[in-house]
Amino acid sequence: MKQFSTNGEAIAKLPFQVRPIAGEGCYPFIARLAHANCLPPTYLRRFLAGPPGYRGSPSWERLSAVTGRDVGQLRKTLDTAKCKECGSVFLLDRTFGNLPRYCSARCRARPSLKREVTEPCRICRQPMKVQFGQRYRLCSTACRRVAYIERQHRNNDTVEQHEPRTCTACEHPLPPDTPAFEHTCSEKCTRQVSRWDWMIEQHGLPLPSRTCAFCGTPIEVTFPSDPHRRWCSRRCRTRASRGHDPATFFSPLTCEQCHKSFQRPASGRDRRWCSRKCYRLSRGWPATPKTHQ
Repeated sequence: MKQFSTNGEAIAKLPFQVRPIAGEGCYPFIARLAHANCLPPTYLRRFLAGPPGYRGSPSWERLSAVTGRDVGQLRKTLDTAKCKECGSVFLLDRTFGNLPRYCSARCRARPSLKREVTEPCRICRQPMKVQFGQRYRLCSTACRRVAYIERQHRNNDTVEQHEPRTCTACEHPLPPDTPAFEHTCSEKCTRQVSRWDWMIEQHGLPLPSRTCAFCGTPIEVTFPSDPHRRWCSRRCRTRASRGHDPATFFSPLTCEQCHKSFQRPASGRDRRWCSRKCYRLSRGWPATPKTHQ
């Protein structure tokens, strides 16, 4: 069966047809159509480009003639795609290479904005959501004021050691020619510091208590600028890594033989008997081992 293109040229319909895929693009569809009819894809693309030079982009009218499909419906199926983010249908700007999956730059940026990054706060160690472009891990105004107090102590120590100073508000390094009485880098930081000073004077803000996350023992802090520690010792860190529950770890254990309470050993392991004697009795052995003559 022959069909006619826009210039009146008779074009025969190919014997084997393939079903177009939505958003596939013109070039992949032509390649599948050529393989189905045992033709080189380059030859079919040149034929669809049209005379006289048979170069350039394939003609939709000639492609419609060799497939026997409507031009508008074929172009709508191949040359439009559905946005992966908002679901709207948009026109493809190219039909070769990696085809676009989003209709706009806004939809392309939404998946990255949806991914929530959670990190511990630098002061209270509570998990917090990190915003896009956020530099300092501080979860609340109270933690920001505590960090401000720590920076003040740190700056006092650096003045004595002749080290470069930093801004008490934004923590950026101060210029070398900054006077000694200046502690901020801009007017905005100065207003922020004055607001914190007023809140500390009105309501008070003691430094947070630093205790072990496992046993609750207070951790001795030499300077306010010392790094935060979650555990008081390596033993507590090992217990936490092994998955022990602090609520039940320090409760006394019960012997399975004499039913007496005893404390958990320092190693943190669960014991079923309070002594070697109860262990032997539970096995049906004598309380003391026999001595060999």
